[in-house]
Amino acid sequence: LMRMQEASRLRSYVGTFVVSSSAGGMSSARIWHAGDPDQQVERVEVLTGTPRSTFRRNDEVMTFLPEHRVVRSERRESLGLFP
Repeated sequence: LMRMQEASRLRSYVGTFVVSSSAGGMSSARIWHAGDPDQQVERVEVLTGTPRSTFRRNDEVMTFLPEHRVVRSERRESLGLFP
């Protein structure tokens, strides 16, 4: 598990994440991630439902909500589960 968690932080990847429920619902998002030991950069773009794009650099998170013309800026909280 530690190797998997480290690879998800340090490797670069692009992909589509799809979740389906037993009730027949589905949602998907496009994910771009680049990382090295010093920093991580990520973009998540929702493909279903209300349009939304989230950009993250380390613990700084910016979410763009185009329908409302709003940008939300937050700091991501660390769970402290892994170093």
